[in-house]
Amino acid sequence: MKFLTRFSLKNTIGVLLLTMLVLAAGIISTNQIKVETYPDVTFPALIIQGVYPGASAEAVEQEVTTPVEDLLENSTKYDDLTSTSSENASTISLMYPFGTDIEETKRELEDIVSKADLPEEAEVKVISMSAGATPVYEAALSSEDADALQKKLEDVIVPELEGLAGVNSVSLSGTKETTLSIKVDEEKASEYGLTLNDIKDRLTQSEYSLPLGSVDDEDTTIPVKLQGSIDSP
Repeated sequence: MKFLTRFSLKNTIGVLLLTMLVLAAGIISTNQIKVETYPDVTFPALIIQGVYPGASAEAVEQEVTTPVEDLLENSTKYDDLTSTSSENASTISLMYPFGTDIEETKRELEDIVSKADLPEEAEVKVISMSAGATPVYEAALSSEDADALQKKLEDVIVPELEGLAGVNSVSLSGTKETTLSIKVDEEKASEYGLTLNDIKDRLTQSEYSLPLGSVDDEDTTIPVKLQGSIDSP
């Protein structure tokens, strides 16, 4: 310790120069370090998102979630699989071991999912999880012909954007959806001995499905879809 003290006192200028060099090197290094607000960190996980317009949660599980899960059962080496089926949508999450080549696994998963026997109306896509996958661009569009604009966005613009290299996903919001709401006259329904569940069951006992919306009964909301055809009396 005394040696360092004597050396510093005898070589004041040298120590001062050395200190200035260290400070300069630190400042230069700090300016060259790359700092990202959202660094590109890819997690070893993939999500399969399915959309089945107008389908109840039960129909989504039976016709979309279960067929995809059956194909995945012995096809990919995942650590964990969880799925959620809700009205109109299905989500299947798969966790993989760290070090897994997610891009290669994603391509394999897309090939597997494409072989699933799903309804024509159902659409399924595979999405990777990344910290850098936050929205980087948002645009608001308007037109005097809103229907034509929506059709062009859905049929042309969104598919083209999804096909660009580096684009993980494209979402469209604020679009118009056609729904049919049924308001039940409870007194007349009671005269015929019908409950809301009876009406729902009668509407759903046919061959094809169309979304009808939902029926509210106090604190209970019952999703309703039309299957088949209804003949006017």
